[in-house]
Amino acid sequence: MTDTLEQAIADYIKGRKLAKLEPLEKARDKALKEAATSEQIEAAEQAFAEGAQALEEQFKPESWLTDAAKRAKQIAMATHAAKFAHSDAKASSFLDDEVDTHESRYLTTASLPVRKIDAVGNAAALDVARLLKLEADGESLVNQLNQGHINALDTFTDNADLRREWFDGFKQAVTVKDPTAHTLLKQVYFPVAEGSYHLLCPLGASSLMGVHNAAIETTRYGDSKEVRDARRNEHYHERTDVRFPHVAVQNFGGSKPQNISQLNNERGGKVYLLNSQPPTFEAVAKPPENETQLLRRFDQATWWHVTEFKSFLVNLTDRDSNFKTRYKRDYQYLIPICERVLQQAALLQASFEPGWSTSTSLPAPLQAWLDPHAHETQRQNKDWLLIVSQWLTDWLVRRLQNDKSYKLADVEHRYINKVIKHELTMVELGRTEQGGQ
Repeated sequence: MTDTLEQAIADYIKGRKLAKLEPLEKARDKALKEAATSEQIEAAEQAFAEGAQALEEQFKPESWLTDAAKRAKQIAMATHAAKFAHSDAKASSFLDDEVDTHESRYLTTASLPVRKIDAVGNAAALDVARLLKLEADGESLVNQLNQGHINALDTFTDNADLRREWFDGFKQAVTVKDPTAHTLLKQVYFPVAEGSYHLLCPLGASSLMGVHNAAIETTRYGDSKEVRDARRNEHYHERTDVRFPHVAVQNFGGSKPQNISQLNNERGGKVYLLNSQPPTFEAVAKPPENETQLLRRFDQATWWHVTEFKSFLVNLTDRDSNFKTRYKRDYQYLIPICERVLQQAALLQASFEPGWSTSTSLPAPLQAWLDPHAHETQRQNKDWLLIVSQWLTDWLVRRLQNDKSYKLADVEHRYINKVIKHELTMVELGRTEQGGQ
């Protein structure tokens, strides 16, 4: 881990040199492998030595930094880049280093406590941008230039005039002397007074795009797979399932995203767009008017559990007649189905005004179950609970039946009815303890 910015800069320059040296080493090794005489071996070694010596001179920190300072004017460090509006827009990009110290409710670049700085301009000079963005212990050359110094470079020369030359050169990458717009920018006339306007040129907030994209990528491809799987299987998970629905993707730069900016190239030119459509109003929920509509609710609420239960039953063999299998049957399939049905019943009981069932064609026991406050007298006689239990049993047996693979006999009917009746009874006991009928 790099301790100081000075060390990070030295390591970066060394890394650049080694990257240039690698092709020379490969060329030498190939020549030596193919050499048949001592003269050819000597020539290969000589060519490598000359190339390596030239690189050694080029990448001496003082020499390389001087060259980098001269090339810095070819790039612009930015948080807002003009080329997101149009790749041919020859307009100024801007570096916003302000931090919003107030807890604003607006999401802007200034609200980012930590932001990635982008770079636009000549792609051949992006190595200078990487130098300026090197960071150690929260410090970078960009920060120092904005503060009016480059103290991190003092260790690389004792020449005060050369340090001033470096400062003036690198400063050009973070300063816009004469801001310019361009006809290819999107421009908006914003009224400020009678007959007066500001001409606004919106620029792509690249730093904000980066944070935004990273958040979405994390929810899609990060370590949240277990959370997504739990939601899909309708299981509990202690972590929150964060997702961004109906996201669109916009690409900048086509096959050459580096022509837009450095960070755009790192993102592969891809930027996510959140859905900004106005909300659509759903129809007011309506209670079921008959048994068919009620069963459709139960079918939808339990389809996955029923499908898994049927698969479990299909694969049973005579060897599976044991406590472990029966436990799995009850607590992984049968009881969860009962719970889903009872949840739907609870929603109906809580969602509509008492008496809603009287205008339906639902049988009286179902009305007593689903509309309890309108049928308190009938609920005192528990016959309705027995009828509802049998009605639910008949429904579930029909859903589970698979004549090609297995048949549910009377003993299975009775057991399913026993479980359903127990679950329904427990819910009713809870209502009684809370003061319900």
